[in-house]
Amino acid sequence: MDDEDKEVLLRKIAPELRPQARALLPLLSTAGLSETEIVVTLASAAAELKEQWDETLQDYIPPVPLSPQDHLRAEYVERWLRPWAERVRTELFGTPEPPFSSMAEAANWIEEEYARTQPALKSAYRSLQEQTEAMARAKNALEQPPFKAFQIKIDVTPASLTYLAPDGTSRAISAMGSEALSRLVWTARQMEAVVGWSDTLQATTYLLLGVAAPVPHLVIGRSTSSWEPGVGQTETLHRREAVLTIRGSDLSHDELGELWRRLRRQGVTEKKPLKGHHLEVWRFVTDRRGQGSTWPQVLAEWNADPLHKPYVTVRGLEKAFKRAEKKARMGAELPGEEIVPSP
Repeated sequence: MDDEDKEVLLRKIAPELRPQARALLPLLSTAGLSETEIVVTLASAAAELKEQWDETLQDYIPPVPLSPQDHLRAEYVERWLRPWAERVRTELFGTPEPPFSSMAEAANWIEEEYARTQPALKSAYRSLQEQTEAMARAKNALEQPPFKAFQIKIDVTPASLTYLAPDGTSRAISAMGSEALSRLVWTARQMEAVVGWSDTLQATTYLLLGVAAPVPHLVIGRSTSSWEPGVGQTETLHRREAVLTIRGSDLSHDELGELWRRLRRQGVTEKKPLKGHHLEVWRFVTDRRGQGSTWPQVLAEWNADPLHKPYVTVRGLEKAFKRAEKKARMGAELPGEEIVPSP
């Protein structure tokens, strides 16, 4: 498969999954697979990888110990979930009770169910290919081909089940092809949203073992995102943020102060915010340097305006510019990256 064929293939993948699909494509064995099978397989794998990347980039910082309210809430929520969980367990295992006594037993069942359903999944791929090819032939047979108002789009939403492996690590496995695993995935996702768990793994554990994890009354979710240049850009765009979630009423003033200190240590925020003149410096330097001015020329022009805070040396102006540039790029936590003005 040459580079042009790869680009054509990637354009059939959802835009938000293309970075992951591009990374996986060289690793994918395409021998004996039709284009439809390659697209479906690649989209499924890319979605799983994106979920893993998102989980890797997001770092949940446990800010405070669990409070009595957290334990009380966990028991109350478990009673509310119980009829729902019992109905799903009865549907999947024929009993309302948790079907497994350990996560190792549950993991074995998940992996056996996955292996059992793979032949049927390959058959489904072939059927999908035949249907897609039939639709293509019907479209090509039209006397007036365009008919752009009549287009059929097939969107595959993969179901990835997260579970705890016997070695204690978190694993994700595709639920495609298995009605039981798919039912488990979608129920776990719904329960995660209802309860506020940070991961579907906690919901899966509850459904299979009956163990409901407490949800802390205060959580910081820190995340870092990056977008590679693709449409005329020359550099990678980064974003870092922290989302503070407060549940219930157990929040003290001391805990709030500790949160700020933790955010400082994690590089999410800084002690001194930018001032108005930093924004002015960044705009001015970016504009003048873009026009080809040297740093001494930029300094002279800056100091010529009586409304500007004067800088004695080029180094002082560069320092102010670098600080603003670093803030704009949100790159403080990115190792090995140095913010340097364009030459």
